[in-house]
Amino acid sequence: MNDGYIFYLVGALNREVLAAALTDLTESEVDIGDDGQDDRNWAAPVSCTVTPLIGDLSWHLDIYFTDAVVKTPPTTVAVAFLAARLKTVVAYKEIPLPPSAFWLVDPHGARTRARIYEEDDGYQIDAVERPIAALPLAPVAVIEPWLRS
Repeated sequence: MNDGYIFYLVGALNREVLAAALTDLTESEVDIGDDGQDDRNWAAPVSCTVTPLIGDLSWHLDIYFTDAVVKTPPTTVAVAFLAARLKTVVAYKEIPLPPSAFWLVDPHGARTRARIYEEDDGYQIDAVERPIAALPLAPVAVIEPWLRS
């Protein structure tokens, strides 16, 4: 079973749309709360902690599933589903190293490699492998494929 997902959003976050999307994705009750918020429905099968970010990435989503959730799609399916439902670009890491290795998925499901650094002034998109309409200022560059562990 999948324990959860870590995603990063570009742009604004509508919590009601996020809750509905996660409910549809997992067919389970969802609790969404801020990082550090104690007054939450911890019994919900799906918990999503949202943390605002600065820089090119606006939100960090930490999505956790209890054992009650039996339907959890692979990360690539879940990220494309959320990008479409939230109508935004969603970033995620498929491998832990290098730390700058991300994938970006646009609302139409197109996926591309990205090099994103966490700097003092927030997350900065250094390069994308192909243009993303929602990120017109992101530099386009060849990004070497990452090795899988």
